[in-house]
Amino acid sequence: MIGNTSKSTALHTHPRLFTGVPSIDEEHAQLFAQFEALSTAVEASLDSAIFSEILSQLGSQINTHFHNEERLFKSFAMPEGVVSGHIQDHVAIPEQYAQLNIDLMHGKRLDHSVVLQMIKGWIIGHVVRHDLLIKDYRPARFVLTDGTMPTNDREPASLIGQRSEEARTQEKTP
Repeated sequence: MIGNTSKSTALHTHPRLFTGVPSIDEEHAQLFAQFEALSTAVEASLDSAIFSEILSQLGSQINTHFHNEERLFKSFAMPEGVVSGHIQDHVAIPEQYAQLNIDLMHGKRLDHSVVLQMIKGWIIGHVVRHDLLIKDYRPARFVLTDGTMPTNDREPASLIGQRSEEARTQEKTP
C-alpha cells in the first residue's frame, strides 16, 4: 500500500461506517487507505506513475470487493430491491473506472479534483449509499453460500443466524 493511511484509517474506525462483516470492513479500510494515498500524494498528478500505480491497485481492490459483497447478498437473503440498486453500482463503477483509464491513456485533459471526487464517490459514496445496508440484513452468525465465513474461516452451515430484529421490523414497516 502506498501513502499515508492515518486519515483513512481514522475514517474507517468511525462506528457508523462498519457493516459488521469483518472481511468487508477490512476491505473498506483498504479502499479508504488507497483513496487517501491518492488524494494526499503531492507527486500524484494524473499523468504520474504513482497515480497510475495507485489507480491500478484501487481497480483490482474494487473488483475483488464487489465480488465478495455479491457473495454476501446470497447468504444474507437481502431483498431484491436492495440488491438491485447495489448491483447497478457494481456495474457502473467499473465502467467509469475503465473510461477513466482510457481517458488517461489517451492523454485527455482531466481536472485532478474532479477525478478525485469521482473516485471518492466510487468508494466512500458507495459505502454510504449501499454497503451500510448490509448490516440491516446481517445475521448474528453467518456463513457464505459456499460454506465459508466472510473471514474465510470454516464453520458449519448450521451456524447461519437470523437478521436482527431491527431489520425485520424495518422490512414490515411501510
